Amino acid sequence: MRRLPAPAHPAADGTPHPKYTHAGEPAQGTAGQAPPMGLLGTSERLMEQWTTSMWRHMLPARQEQGEALTTLLRQCDDNTLIVGRQRVVAPNAFIIELLPKIHRLIAASPLPVAPALAGQVRRHAAEHGYTFAGPIAIDLCPAPDDTAVRFRVHSRIAPAGRRES
Repeated sequence: MRRLPAPAHPAADGTPHPKYTHAGEPAQGTAGQAPPMGLLGTSERLMEQWTTSMWRHMLPARQEQGEALTTLLRQCDDNTLIVGRQRVVAPNAFIIELLPKIHRLIAASPLPVAPALAGQVRRHAAEHGYTFAGPIAIDLCPAPDDTAVRFRVHSRIAPAGRRES
């Protein structure tokens, strides 16, 4: 049985489409490129841009993690202790030293910063399969006046019931 060549893709004037040969295969240098879609493709692309823009305005923007939270989670990752095959213990006692000015602002704020940070640490630990030796404690304290950095994070594993610093 003889195989017939694929039909050419004619343009509006009846000539073959310039991106295809007369056998209907892609012309040299056009492999992998889709043929132009015309009005339907343009309207579909415009509709997609419009709906994407609409959803971007309707949904709340994803908040970026703050630098202090990122450092806190990195401390959690970097200071884990592998106890067994199925148990990785993460630090649960954190001290965040802040510049005195920033510490005063946070202390005067009605927002519960330390519990919110503890919730983020719990979520991060759950995502990575970490366990804790005791409850999570985050203490915010002012740094010495001679420090030049905005904050420092110290962490340790504190067993339940023993919380002295």
